[in-house]
Amino acid sequence: MMHRSSSTTIAALLTAAATLQGCVLDSAGTCHDRTRCTGSTDRDHDVGDGSSEAGDSATSPGSTRCTDDAVCEDGDPCTADTCTPEGHCRHDPFGEGHPLDPQACQAMSCQAGLPTPSGPTPTGTPCGEGGLCDGAGSCTSPLGGTCTLDGDCTSGHCVEGICCARACDGTCEMCNLETFTTCRFHARGESDTACGTTKACDAQATCKLLDGESCTLSAQCLSNDCAFVNGDFRCAPRLE
Repeated sequence: MMHRSSSTTIAALLTAAATLQGCVLDSAGTCHDRTRCTGSTDRDHDVGDGSSEAGDSATSPGSTRCTDDAVCEDGDPCTADTCTPEGHCRHDPFGEGHPLDPQACQAMSCQAGLPTPSGPTPTGTPCGEGGLCDGAGSCTSPLGGTCTLDGDCTSGHCVEGICCARACDGTCEMCNLETFTTCRFHARGESDTACGTTKACDAQATCKLLDGESCTLSAQCLSNDCAFVNGDFRCAPRLE
């Protein structure tokens, strides 16, 4: 199961905020560099930089007055966007260190007017689709999620590409794919890394020799039949 990276999300926020800061209105509400004003062409409402010549929050009369706060949303998480009783949009900058919603297991706050990572969220913070933050800034997969390393899983156990509650690292053991909370034995004839290429699991957590492999006892063979064939003892196919 994998998730959108924190670096990608944070970069998008920084780019959006920086673009918006480039739009500076004069006292008449005119943008002097319209190419830097996101959505400025034929736009009815202000997307100001949060300050006016008087040092107050920017407002713009606009050709059409706002009716609610949603109309004034400028996309910058570090400003409070409101519609004044007079029908003008205001974009009041939040104070330094103002907390923002976490992004991909990273705590965020406003620093110098920009959304900035301020450290990892606590261990166990929900993230992604059923995942939990690991306290180091990464979102880990829940039970049943896909994985590559143990650290990819909330449980700390990646078993054959699946997050499981237990390590299930014994011979011919695998994660129970019905619950992901217990282990079970591989079925008879299934392969396991512990068995190598000449053996397979016997459904009882033991590797047994495959047909055609040299043997000395029938108990060594998955077929339970060590037969003398062409001058040598080898595991013979199981007779049904």
